[in-house]
Amino acid sequence: MRPDRRALERGDRGDAGIYKSRLEEKQRGDKKERAARREEWYPRWFKQKRGEDGVDMWVYTGGYWEARQKKVDLLRKKKNHPESVLPEEEKLIRELAMGSGISGLACDFKSYVRE
Repeated sequence: MRPDRRALERGDRGDAGIYKSRLEEKQRGDKKERAARREEWYPRWFKQKRGEDGVDMWVYTGGYWEARQKKVDLLRKKKNHPESVLPEEEKLIRELAMGSGISGLACDFKSYVRE
C-alpha cells in the first residue's frame, strides 16, 4: 500500500526517496488546506496520553489492521469483479483511502503502547 516502502524493500532507494518526497509534499499541502479552513487534525489510530512518568506518548487505539484488510479485500473485489461492488462499498473504499492513516503515518514507535 506504500510504494515508498515497497521500493525500499526491493532495494531501490532512489524510487523510495521520490515516492517519500511526493507523500511528504502531499501531507504539507493537506496541512496548509486544513490551516486555511481552521480545521484541527487528529490521528485516527493514535491518541496522545500522559504516561505515569509524566511524559506524553502516543497510544495506539486499535483498528488499523482491520481497516487495512477491509480496504485490501474491497480493492481485490473491485479489481476481480467490478460489477459486484456496491455503491456503499465504493464510498467505503474512498473513505478508507482518504482518511485511513494508512499512508503518511508518522510516530515514534519507541514511545507507544497499545491501549
